[in-house]
Amino acid sequence: FGGKGLVIAALGGLAALAIYVPLYLMRGMGAGDVKLMCAIGTIAGARQWFGIFLASAIAGGILSLALIVWKRRFQRTFANLAVIGFELLHFRSPAAAGECLDVRSERGLRLPYAVVVACGLIAYLLYLSA
Repeated sequence: FGGKGLVIAALGGLAALAIYVPLYLMRGMGAGDVKLMCAIGTIAGARQWFGIFLASAIAGGILSLALIVWKRRFQRTFANLAVIGFELLHFRSPAAAGECLDVRSERGLRLPYAVVVACGLIAYLLYLSA
């Protein structure tokens, strides 16, 4: 698509970076996840990437709830959500409040984000084809 395609790709990559780099800096997401979504944004463009982002967020919520139920981590999850909300309201990284809130820690309950993105991407493509 020439110059227009370059602009569309750049905007898609920048949209992904704008959302995911802050999450990475707060230790809520790994660098590989940021690169994956940036690559998808570059391929899809900003408009399509936003749909993929929303579908991935919904898929992530569903898969996270399933993981919480499977691991029977209701109380700890709700306590962690309270800490996350409190820390964000005070403009602090939640990871600093507890090791289990750091994506790099083995103590936290983690969900492979590439699986979430794949589910969101498939759902979005099915939505487009309907």
